Amino acid sequence: GLPALLSARPATSSVVERLLVLSAVLLLPTALLGATYPAMVAAARRVAGPTRSAALPYGLNTLGAVLGCLLVSLWWLPSLGLRGTSTVLAGLNLGIALVVAVTQRRDGVARVGGESEASGSSERASGEGEREGERASGSSERASSSAEPASSSAEPPLRPGRALVLAVLCGLVGIAVEVQWVRALSLSFPATVYVFAMVLAAYLVGIGLGSSVIARLHRSRPPRAHELLGAFVLAALGCLLALNLLPVVGPWSLARLAEGTLTSFGAYLGWIGGISVLVMLPATVAMGAALPLLVALAAGPGRGTATTAGRIYAANTLGGVVGSLAGTFWLMPTLGLSRSLAALALGYLALALAVPVASRGSLRTARRGLAALLALGALVVALDLQPEVNALRERPDAELLHYHDAPSGTVAVYEDADGTRSLRIDNQYALSDTAPATVAMQHRLGLVPMALHPAPRRALLVGFATGTTLSAMAATEGLEQLDCVEIHDEVFALAPYFAAANHEVWKHPAVRLVEGDGRLHLARPGPAYDVVVEDLFVPRNPGVGSLYSVEHLGAARQRLAEGGVLVVWLPLWQLGPDELRSIVGSFVEVFPAATAWVVPHSEARPILGLVAGARDDQVTIDPRSLRPDAAPERAWRQLDAADLRRLAGRAPLETLDHPVVELSAPRSMMQAKLEGRSLLSQTLELLPPLAPPIPPFPGDMPGS
Repeated sequence: GLPALLSARPATSSVVERLLVLSAVLLLPTALLGATYPAMVAAARRVAGPTRSAALPYGLNTLGAVLGCLLVSLWWLPSLGLRGTSTVLAGLNLGIALVVAVTQRRDGVARVGGESEASGSSERASGEGEREGERASGSSERASSSAEPASSSAEPPLRPGRALVLAVLCGLVGIAVEVQWVRALSLSFPATVYVFAMVLAAYLVGIGLGSSVIARLHRSRPPRAHELLGAFVLAALGCLLALNLLPVVGPWSLARLAEGTLTSFGAYLGWIGGISVLVMLPATVAMGAALPLLVALAAGPGRGTATTAGRIYAANTLGGVVGSLAGTFWLMPTLGLSRSLAALALGYLALALAVPVASRGSLRTARRGLAALLALGALVVALDLQPEVNALRERPDAELLHYHDAPSGTVAVYEDADGTRSLRIDNQYALSDTAPATVAMQHRLGLVPMALHPAPRRALLVGFATGTTLSAMAATEGLEQLDCVEIHDEVFALAPYFAAANHEVWKHPAVRLVEGDGRLHLARPGPAYDVVVEDLFVPRNPGVGSLYSVEHLGAARQRLAEGGVLVVWLPLWQLGPDELRSIVGSFVEVFPAATAWVVPHSEARPILGLVAGARDDQVTIDPRSLRPDAAPERAWRQLDAADLRRLAGRAPLETLDHPVVELSAPRSMMQAKLEGRSLLSQTLELLPPLAPPIPPFPGDMPGS
């Protein structure tokens, strides 16, 4: 399957190499999907003019994509899983194909029957023939009224080659803008699969409506080049409006949560979708209008509308591919999120300025005004005067030490008045700071797994954050190799900000920092590890659930040396009962003799460690052997394998096909917040029947 192909790539494989692998797998089905648009245009062209036949299928198809996006993310994926959802979608495609085939067959039979009837009636009276001619003439007049009148010129309004260039650039700017919008909105809402689905659906709503508007406006009137120019100008203005609305999305949302307006997870998702539509609609309506206008303006007497639609659509899609990559890996990291959005708005003004160049008509009167606006906008971007989309960038109680819109997330480092430094990614806080209690906890997460192995020589940590946990692991005597895999590559460069806590661990001779996905790292061939540790992650974040999957745990088992130990740390306060059961059940499925350990952080934030491979004689840990600078440490076994199996019950396993945690954790966390209840209290109810209460920790730091 696709995961196997990706995991077969070397650990150092680049984004381009992974993109090529994905393209090779998806090329055929996506090419067939792409072919449906010109095919629909060809079918619509039989009953409508060029513009309407290009716009109506595009608009309806995109609005259908909105429905599909919501159905898949909110219903089918949670209930059916990836494979079941794919089966349903394949069945729907087959059903559509069957309907088209039956319809085409009936049309063919009707045409043959009509021709036969006409042949048999040719010997009838001429008067009846005249009446038939009159009816045919009336029918012809009605048909001609539905078509657009021919242009006075034999050539299309837009030069075909230049129209293709416009299509490429239009796709590039449009998808690059979408990439920036997704990031900007993720700064206001915690990034989850549901947030991405709602933002994508909101983006598609405008595209579908814009194209549908063009279909309605051009039932019988041909488009003109100045309409395309106007669409690009409106898209630019819409992008600028969105740039000014994005900074208030976060405060608006926090206000709604504070006043209790949103009382359910469904209402919360509805708010995300509604506010996203509000931000993007003016721009996306104009974007949706541009493509069918391009098709109609580039279609001439010598080439069919469907052929032109196919070429324009292909060029637009290829531009979108470039835009997604350039927007993510070049534009946003280079200019920053806010300046990128402003620059892309100017990109639409530049497209408007290019329309007169591509047009055969005269639109020179618009050139000077557009050029002046473009120059003014470029000056604003050059001077960095545009609004800042991240309303939480500057914090009154902390100094901003570092800020960068990296491809994997917006990364910031802050320092509080007491000297505590914290790391935030997309405005989210995940126990990545230098507070004494946090440093003590992070030391435990590294020291306890290493103490469970009698003589670890090779170890792996998945997740770097501030580097504190890695520093604790690196203190182990006799360690020859210590790998650390981090998906947010920007984090490694920020390690010096936290040198007081991580003791400059990156300089340790055994340490090797690896940029990439921890799941893929373990799935690939590589050295066997004596100890593998998965750090604390936020379960609701996209992709985190896969680190608890049966497939990933199986891959980790394959990479463990004989007598090796695997420890997976879980933040109990961020997991509902259903998610905890699924994770525990998946762990026990792969490691039947697993145990669970508790390493306390605070009463409000207990941490559970799932352990595989620990020997019985290593169960009791002498606290004197776990004494870093931060605080004395202690950990002990809380649940045995039988306890874990009872805890898991019959909960569905976390698999790559059925990502229970990724789809359930966001709902559990937000629903508890909206209802003002503690998610942790529900989760802890699973534990008391299985083990005695956790005793206090002698010698621990107060509050740690």
